[in-house]
Amino acid sequence: RDAQLWETVTLRLLDNDTSRNLGTAVIFSSGISGSVLTRLLELFRQGLVSPNAFSRLTWRASVEGVSEGLVNDVVDTLVRVATEDALRVAIELAHDYYFDKQNPISCDEALAWRIITSALLLKKDHTDTMIGYHWRVVTEGFRKRFPDRDLDLLSAILPHLDSSHGVSASIADAIARDHPDDSWTIVSGYLDDDTKRGYWIISWLGDRIGFDEEPPPGAIRHFDPVAVMRWVSGDPEKNSRTLVRCLPKTLDETGGGMLTALFLEMYGDDEKIASSLISHFWSGGRTGPESAHFAGKRDKARGWIKQARSGRVLSWLYRYVEFLNECITDAEIKEEREF
Repeated sequence: RDAQLWETVTLRLLDNDTSRNLGTAVIFSSGISGSVLTRLLELFRQGLVSPNAFSRLTWRASVEGVSEGLVNDVVDTLVRVATEDALRVAIELAHDYYFDKQNPISCDEALAWRIITSALLLKKDHTDTMIGYHWRVVTEGFRKRFPDRDLDLLSAILPHLDSSHGVSASIADAIARDHPDDSWTIVSGYLDDDTKRGYWIISWLGDRIGFDEEPPPGAIRHFDPVAVMRWVSGDPEKNSRTLVRCLPKTLDETGGGMLTALFLEMYGDDEKIASSLISHFWSGGRTGPESAHFAGKRDKARGWIKQARSGRVLSWLYRYVEFLNECITDAEIKEEREF
C-alpha cells in the first residue's frame, strides 16, 4: 500500500466528527503509524474516542515501527484516566507488549507498578476472566524484573483479596512462600481489621472450603508457627479468636499441623476456644452420605491421637472424636429415615 496516502486518509477520517468511528475501524483492520497513534491519543485525551480504540495496538505497534516511548504514553494515559474500559485495555496492552513471552520489552518500573495496582480494582466482581489472566502474567513478569518490590506488592494485594481466591491470592501465596517472615509482619498488621477486608484476608489464610478429603491449604501454612504464636501472645484474648478461624485443619505436623498443635498446647484448656476449634475442623463441604463424611473425619482424628505427644492436644482430640461420634449417629438415623 502507499503508506503516505493511507496515513493522510486515516488522519482525515479521524479529524472529522462524522467519519471518526470509520477512522478507528480502519486502524483496527489496516494498521497504525506513529503519526496516526499520536493523533488518536490526542483525541482520546479530548474525550472524542474511547479506550477501545487502542485495544489492538500491540498487534501492529512492533511491525509498524511505532516507538516504545509513544506506546508508553498511551498506556500511561489509559492508567491515569482509570475508567474500567481504560484499565482493561491498559492491562491487556501491558501483557501483550511489555511482557510478551516471545518478545518482551522493557517497561518503566513506575509505569508497570501503576498498571498492576490500578488493575487490581478491576478484578473484583468482574466477569471478564481475561483481565485476571493478563494481570497475573504482568504481575509475575514484574516480580521477575523487580524482585525487591515483592513486599510492596503484597501490601497492595491484601486489601483487594476476595471470595474468589483467584490470581491475586496466588501471587500473594508466592510472595508469602518466598518471604515468610517479612510477609507475616505485613499480614498480621491487617488481622485487627474488623471490616470485610480483614474477613477476606483471614479467609485467604485458612484452608479453602472444598469437597475433597484434602481441601486446598491456606496461606497460614507459609509462616513460621512460632512467629504466629508470638503474635497471638501479644493480645491473647483477641488474637486467639482470630487465629482459630484460619488454623490448618490438621494435627499432622508434616502437613501444617504444628501451628494447630502449638495453639492447642497454649489455649486448649479454654472452653470457648476448644469449642470454636471443633466447629472449625467440622466445617467444610462434602459429597456422599453425611455419616461417611463424618466417619472420614473421625478416622483422621484417630490417626492424630496415635501421633500426639501433648496431654492438651490429646484431651481436645478425644473431645473432637466424641463430637464426631454424635454427628455420625445423628446422620445415620437421618439417613435411615430418608431411605
